Amino acid sequence: MQNTDDQVSVSREGNNIFIRIDETITLHEMVGMKKVDPHRKGRKKVLQEQKIGDDFHRKSKSWRKLERVIDRENNRYKETVTDSSGKVLLSCDEPLSEHREHGNAKNIHSQ
Repeated sequence: MQNTDDQVSVSREGNNIFIRIDETITLHEMVGMKKVDPHRKGRKKVLQEQKIGDDFHRKSKSWRKLERVIDRENNRYKETVTDSSGKVLLSCDEPLSEHREHGNAKNIHSQ
C-alpha cells in the first residue's frame, strides 16, 4: 500500500505496518561573541562584539548571512550582509565613531 503523497508512505509485511515520513528541515545558526574588560563598568566594559551567521530579514522575508564586528578598542565597525546566492547586499567598513543613523545608532544619536 503506497500513499500518493511523496512525503508519507505506508507498507505492510505480514503483521507489521511500516510508516515512513520524509521531511526536509533547514537549520540556521548565529554565533555571537563579546570581549569584555571586567574592570570597566556598564556598556564600556564590552571592548569588542562579533556576530556571524544566519539572520532573518523581516522586510524581505528571507534569510541572509551576516558578519558584524564592533571593535571599540580600535574604533572599527565592519558589517557584511549577503543573500543566499552570495551576492553582497551590504558592505560597511568604517570608524565606529562615524557609524551613525544605522540600526540601534538611530536611537542613540537622535536623542
